[in-house]
Amino acid sequence: MAGLPPDVDPYAGQPPAVQAAFLKLRSGFLAGLPQRWVEIEAAPSDAARQQALHRLAGAAGSYGCTALGEAARAAEQALGQDSAVFGAALLHLQRQLQLQSQLQSQLQSQSPSQPHSDTVR
Repeated sequence: MAGLPPDVDPYAGQPPAVQAAFLKLRSGFLAGLPQRWVEIEAAPSDAARQQALHRLAGAAGSYGCTALGEAARAAEQALGQDSAVFGAALLHLQRQLQLQSQLQSQLQSQSPSQPHSDTVR
């Protein structure tokens, strides 16, 4: 995939149709991030919040959003700890979600031939 670093391009070397399908799926994932944040914030219980964080961590990793996945995993692990620890983890996750949202906006404004990088740390 043009412009994606090798560490976030699980389909490098694949046929263009496979790469295009991945980009379409990834774009849908990124577009759904605001709703995922709402689900995390509005979770009716710690168990529901843990599930939402776990799903986000796994999906983010699958789509090459390493920093976002790590932030979600850290928040999942901090759940049930001291409220300050969990709050800091959620704040970091929120920042990663914002960065991914900004990236999505930038990608949508670029022409397909322009290279881009989405490694956000």
